[in-house]
Amino acid sequence: MNDIQAGERPVAGSAPVTIEQLRASFGNGSPTVVCESLIAFLRLESRSNGDTRLINEIAESTSRLLYPWFQNSESMRNDEQQALYTLLRPDGLLVDTLLQYHSMQRERRSSTSAGVSGNSLVVQAASLPVEYHANMGADINTGMGMPSDIAKRLLVTGKSKGIRATGFNVNALEYFLYHFCKALVPPRENAADPMGNTAAYPRRSTSATPLRHGASVFGSAVHSLTREYICFFLPVAIPELSLPTGVDSSSDHSAITQIRSRIHDFSPKKALGGNHVRREQSRRPGIPCGDILDVLAYSHSLELASFFASCVSLLWLPAIPTIVREAVLRQVSGGGSVSWIWIPSISHLASLNLFHLAVGYLAKGERQMERFYLTGSVSPSSPIDHGAAGKKADVDAYEKRINMNGTIRDTLRTRCFTAPIADTLGMALSSCERAGVVDTEVWIPFLDMMVSVWIRYIMPWRGSKTEPFAPSTSTDISQV
Repeated sequence: MNDIQAGERPVAGSAPVTIEQLRASFGNGSPTVVCESLIAFLRLESRSNGDTRLINEIAESTSRLLYPWFQNSESMRNDEQQALYTLLRPDGLLVDTLLQYHSMQRERRSSTSAGVSGNSLVVQAASLPVEYHANMGADINTGMGMPSDIAKRLLVTGKSKGIRATGFNVNALEYFLYHFCKALVPPRENAADPMGNTAAYPRRSTSATPLRHGASVFGSAVHSLTREYICFFLPVAIPELSLPTGVDSSSDHSAITQIRSRIHDFSPKKALGGNHVRREQSRRPGIPCGDILDVLAYSHSLELASFFASCVSLLWLPAIPTIVREAVLRQVSGGGSVSWIWIPSISHLASLNLFHLAVGYLAKGERQMERFYLTGSVSPSSPIDHGAAGKKADVDAYEKRINMNGTIRDTLRTRCFTAPIADTLGMALSSCERAGVVDTEVWIPFLDMMVSVWIRYIMPWRGSKTEPFAPSTSTDISQV
């Protein structure tokens, strides 16, 4: 068995890749072919001013392939696992390019005082969770129970009682992140295309993604990518490889010195100028050494993290169907008895396992802050000597960074997580009481996981379990 190396693959030959060749590689659908062509194309694109329409096309084409790639990842060959990880890793060239264009579009909106850019993409309403499909026009003014970051972007058509949502506006990076989160969830819809378009997306097999112990069985590349995207786009804790390791802080290469230097240089202009600092390459996949706070300004990081957290909440937590919401409102207002029941599916259980990963990372940030303020330690094996000469700057730098993480964490909990978690728990417990004889193979692990999510969320200091499932695959990804 060959280990997978996650560095950028060399591109055969020196001839540049044309847009026609790139489109042909997307049509081929192989992660190996797409990786070679797209990375070669983006190396040239990153040195130009770029065309936003072209970046949008790349985001759409890549997002479409995420579904067959993820759902069939366990059966991929070793070279396909390697190419998939190389292409999609959050510190790779594709995400780096999307981040640069995201920053440029944000600066343009700020300078022109305009709303959404004319070059924006649209996530189709049909690609929202199926619970929103039954009555897309209901309660449109409140976003139909959606996270506020998505509800405020809704596009509507029609007038009065005929008003309907047709989708919501995003840029290329946000479009890619939305479909990344959705592609990880086993499909429940019978629709041929989960992106909400008319053409069917390619699959190698018609069978559903296999599940083990309620979790989707992905290849090692997808499992590592899931952890890395959560850590990179939810800057609620200091990534493991950014933590100090007890070495002398006077060294120019110490981890805490790198943190301190990053704190004073979050300018997105570095990325826009082509001088984007490449994050540490020597690491184990699944354990990133940085997050968006390392490359974006604080306010920009909070904005992007809020969108990613909204996608996580919308797609990984079971949505409450419109009919259930209406029944609950009638019951609360005294207009009738309970006449509904909600039963989770295997897909709900798999997505809840994904959500548990995100909640676990929130808990990790809480424990980091608690450890620092109670014991003066930045990690279990790395205490800080507050009295030593030359150490105060390190302590101040770490305290500033951990407070940034804490502010973002508190904001995301309020905006994106607290109400949806409480709603889902209440819906599950209310339905379970009246469910009678149901599929206990789904109900029991679903309730167990939901309670685990709730306890981890409200009491993050309890327990040490950080990962609800482990990858099961015939291949492995070696240190990169």
